[in-house]
Amino acid sequence: MSSILQRIEQIAKKEGITITALERKIGASKGVLSRALNNNTDIQVKWIQAMVENYPLYDSEWLLTGKGEMIKGVNPIVSVRKEIEDNECLRNVPIIDIEAAAGIGQYNSDYIETLGHIKIPTNSLQSRTATYYAIRTRGDSMFPTIIDKDLLIARVLDRGEWEYLRDEYVYIISDREGKTYVKRIRDRLKRGFIVLTSDNLDKTNYPNFTLEENELHQFLYPEFRMTAHFPNINASYFNRLKDVEDRIDELSQQFKRIENKQ
Repeated sequence: MSSILQRIEQIAKKEGITITALERKIGASKGVLSRALNNNTDIQVKWIQAMVENYPLYDSEWLLTGKGEMIKGVNPIVSVRKEIEDNECLRNVPIIDIEAAAGIGQYNSDYIETLGHIKIPTNSLQSRTATYYAIRTRGDSMFPTIIDKDLLIARVLDRGEWEYLRDEYVYIISDREGKTYVKRIRDRLKRGFIVLTSDNLDKTNYPNFTLEENELHQFLYPEFRMTAHFPNINASYFNRLKDVEDRIDELSQQFKRIENKQ
């Protein structure tokens, strides 16, 4: 009977409850099971029957003999197969900071510091064989399209894919100096360069700039974005429009002053 008690103890652990709580569940007095466990003595058959009635998910043959599976209907082969299928349906993508993306494609790229991993459904990715990273962005240069600390699930492009870059699409670009950018690009590679542009309308702080082809190290294409931010984009545009109108009003006022002086 002591082995049955050990299996009863396993059920309590599986349920996440104490032996005292289990005693209450089956209607036994406090200490009926705990004393038997401590003293390695038998318990009455009625308490075993109460276990079977109150915990029907657990296999009675396993409880009595220790043979078979603990949980009814669990086939270990099916369980392993399901785990394999689940893993095949999910891709474990490493999360890296935007600065670390500059190391992708280097000889030491296996040592890129990761911030963790995120599981992505395989059928949501464009390729089953390509390398993917979840890149955490920084800054507001791509606001409102991309917000600070968004995650971009991005595919590393082979060198041969560069000729198929999409004009005015967002890419993650790293140069040979180790700098990494999340920008919308104007593809001018046939002329030996690309133009990197920011979606932020503040062009004073986020101006366009170019990179020569020989400065380019790596491209990643963000296939989708994960964000915890839900900005009111319309309000943002209205605020920016108001700023533009205010600037126009200021310029008009300055022109009037100049005209009055003449």
